[in-house]
Amino acid sequence: MFDAIQEARARGIEIVISTLVPTGRVFPLSAAKGSALALKRIGCVLADNLSPQKARILLMLALTRPHDTGALQQYFEN
Repeated sequence: MFDAIQEARARGIEIVISTLVPTGRVFPLSAAKGSALALKRIGCVLADNLSPQKARILLMLALTRPHDTGALQQYFEN
């Protein structure tokens, strides 16, 4: 999966990483291939504590504004 995500990022496609764990967050702790930290390093946005459904809606709204990956990450941190 990591290789496919990396290819999508190379094409400029924005990717938001979320989790279905009911009371969990996405933390960039491990540097292993496919970990949240590795995904963040290639430009993925971490959804913090948002469910995938909420993260998708926020991403759709955020993409209506001029953006870069850093600006998108700020939407998910506030």
